[in-house]
Amino acid sequence: MRAQRALWVALVIPLLACPQRGDPAGAPATESEPEVEQEGPPLSGRFGARLHRIESPLRLPDYLLVGGAGNEVAFNEMRGRVLLVTFWAPWCGICARELPKLDRLAGEHRGAGLRVALLGRDASAADLARNLDERGLHYAESYLDVDNVNAAALGVNGVPTTFVADRDGWIVGAVRGGADWDSPEAEAYLRHYLDGPP
Repeated sequence: MRAQRALWVALVIPLLACPQRGDPAGAPATESEPEVEQEGPPLSGRFGARLHRIESPLRLPDYLLVGGAGNEVAFNEMRGRVLLVTFWAPWCGICARELPKLDRLAGEHRGAGLRVALLGRDASAADLARNLDERGLHYAESYLDVDNVNAAALGVNGVPTTFVADRDGWIVGAVRGGADWDSPEAEAYLRHYLDGPP
């Protein structure tokens, strides 16, 4: 298990530490940036500048998550849907701006097979769920990342951090910090996976 965890950290931390176009704190990249030329779904604009492709896909770890009602689930039980996994904390200002966008995506695309899992920290599972409810967020699923084991396995060292996984549970993209999830570019990127084979 430790060897697997070390492998995740060794592979994902360099990915998240790559310099980003635009301001690292999340200021928009310039509109004149060209589309990123790589295989896979389209990446362009501010969203494309923030998202890092994972060229050699990694599978989401299978450590348990705890929901607001005390229910336990693992990522392998979520396969079959495109998954956005966002690590967040109640005290995080960027998270406060990011979570409503992700919740809207969850509501708009749940019929197409999108699932949004918000993995909180620094509070109990019940408090995290209550926090989201008080913010008026009802479509994204709230979980506690117990002892931050999933964050550690994925090399997450700040919030928010979001991973995109395909229907088979393979991580194909990652965003550290905020992203323009409401943009047409984000829509096109997600559509690539939502419209792909079930």
